[in-house]
Amino acid sequence: MATRSRNKASDTSMMSLLALLGIILVSIGIYFLIDLVQFRQQAVPGQGIVIGYNGERSTGATGRTMIGSVPVIRFTSKQGRSITFTAQAGESPSWFLPDIGDPVDIHYLPNSPNEARMDGFVQNGLIPGVSLFFGTLLLYSALHVKRNGVGRQQTWSGWTD
Repeated sequence: MATRSRNKASDTSMMSLLALLGIILVSIGIYFLIDLVQFRQQAVPGQGIVIGYNGERSTGATGRTMIGSVPVIRFTSKQGRSITFTAQAGESPSWFLPDIGDPVDIHYLPNSPNEARMDGFVQNGLIPGVSLFFGTLLLYSALHVKRNGVGRQQTWSGWTD
């Protein structure tokens, strides 16, 4: 009987931990997704040029030298101002990165052109996507623990201790 209550307490603790982590990750994903949607509703599209990279530089197998780096982009706003900004995230491996001098699609706020973002999955969708995916996975795991417990093996005839 003591073992059964200890297992039940362990199951409750594990379920609570998984649910808490899942809720945190889903909340982070929703926050960044809302931020992205609000930014895109107010932003205007444009095109910039990669003028350099901030971050670690090394040469990869392809001969490119921006592995793990963050692009620095220059564009001209509709008001004619030249704006330079650093993208929010870089990409690795280097073959995903544009070369210096390559054009890139961007979005920026017309009233505050210094608030600009480079288009792309890593720039815009990675954090919300990964957070929502793993948060949902953890919530599903918490539900599984609640229904079936931890440390039980499934046999053809059902669950056993």
